[in-house]
Amino acid sequence: MPWAILGLALVLRLWALPLRPPHSDEGVNGWFAEKVLSEGFYHYDAENYHGPLHYYFLALARVLLGHNLWALRMTTVLFGAAAVWLAIGCADALGRRVAWTAALFLAVSPALVLYARWAIHESEFLFFTMLALRGWCRWRTRPRRLAVWEVGIGIAGALATKEVWVVHAAAVFAAWCAWRLSRRWVGEPKAAPTWPPLRWVLPVAATGLIGLALLYSGFGRDPQGLVRFFAPYAIWSTRAMQGAGHEKPWFYWLKLFARYEPAALVGLVAAPWAALAARPPLRPLALYSLATFAAYSLIHYKTPWCVLELVWPCAFVAAWALVRLAESTRPWVGAALTAAVAATSLGLGVRLNYVHYADNKEPYIYVQTVPEALEPWRVLERAAAADPSLRTLPIHVVMNLSWPLPWLLADFHHVGHWNDGALPPGDAAVLFVDEPHRADVEALLHRSYRVMPFKLSPAHAQAYAYFDAETFAGRLPSGTRSFVPETPPAAVPSAPVP
Repeated sequence: MPWAILGLALVLRLWALPLRPPHSDEGVNGWFAEKVLSEGFYHYDAENYHGPLHYYFLALARVLLGHNLWALRMTTVLFGAAAVWLAIGCADALGRRVAWTAALFLAVSPALVLYARWAIHESEFLFFTMLALRGWCRWRTRPRRLAVWEVGIGIAGALATKEVWVVHAAAVFAAWCAWRLSRRWVGEPKAAPTWPPLRWVLPVAATGLIGLALLYSGFGRDPQGLVRFFAPYAIWSTRAMQGAGHEKPWFYWLKLFARYEPAALVGLVAAPWAALAARPPLRPLALYSLATFAAYSLIHYKTPWCVLELVWPCAFVAAWALVRLAESTRPWVGAALTAAVAATSLGLGVRLNYVHYADNKEPYIYVQTVPEALEPWRVLERAAAADPSLRTLPIHVVMNLSWPLPWLLADFHHVGHWNDGALPPGDAAVLFVDEPHRADVEALLHRSYRVMPFKLSPAHAQAYAYFDAETFAGRLPSGTRSFVPETPPAAVPSAPVP
């Protein structure tokens, strides 16, 4: 059963992986990975709100697999599947039926499948938070050094991936306090806490701190990165509550659960019951799910991929509730409900990932690049495949918002980028120009071009690709309109001054 669940998770995440066009955020992350390879390290930017670890993973995949969507997304695919395996491993503390049912829910969750096929930080953050859970579960059953290492690496990995770890640290503390204070009230047997000896903790803590110092300092080449580690929290505390263009109502996560995540919705409804009736480690996990959900609901800044951190604890609670239901009634009732929830999630996930994968009407598909918008880039790639010398010709990108084009054009050697009113020097083999810059750029052109309109996503401005008419003769689709620069009027001689 565990291998079947893991196999299902891998198939759903790997099947037709390049199907969806690269998202603008994927383009940004891929571009940072290119900079890691060209400069030798990642210059940590506090305004980016993301730790450096993800970019090093992407750079490694780039070296191993090349410049393509498989390389860009393989890291998150593997971390997403590994998170399912960690859930399976919690069987020693939670019981096989609960752990395996939770792993099944995570394997088919529309969100966990979609964002594992998306080169953003969330699947890695999910893995590291679940690694810490796995270590805690291992410690409760077999207090060994491995459990301490799992918790330590999970915490360090979360700190090196996303600054949102502070929200989860607060939720963990709130859940721990609620758990400890409510033990007598719910009749939980008192048990003396066991803590790992200091000789086990110190090597783990030292390794984690050294790893974080190396990552944030660019392996010693950017020492100020250590100081910038603390910078984003003051910025983020303000923007998180203001929304910064991503503000959503408090019930946003409820809407996503109701639309896409039946298992997580069951878990959220059952969480108060589990917080009263379950035994550790499920009871504190239920409290953590409620604390995390409350924290994310209060924060105005909401992007849909953050739902991963809400889905996984609720999936464990849902598994516990269905197992308890099966034990208190007839077993087939719980099995039928579990199968129905899993099948519904699977159907929703298949529909979202393989049919509506670029439909911006789907809330999970957030500012997604439109497939047909990449046709100018495909024309350029086909021409360069037939004539590699085209990769050395100048390309100008004059757009206020151009992602993922910078990453897509990474294999071309002379690409210049202009935005915010800045203009290129003049002609080029290809120009990608958005509407706000179009008239000013056309005034600088002296050669004839063929023009293809495109619009990358709902958030991007209308744009146009200008292909040099002579260079790309016979390489463009029929019906592409022409652009011929206006001939400047002849100079009129001035009359002689008497």
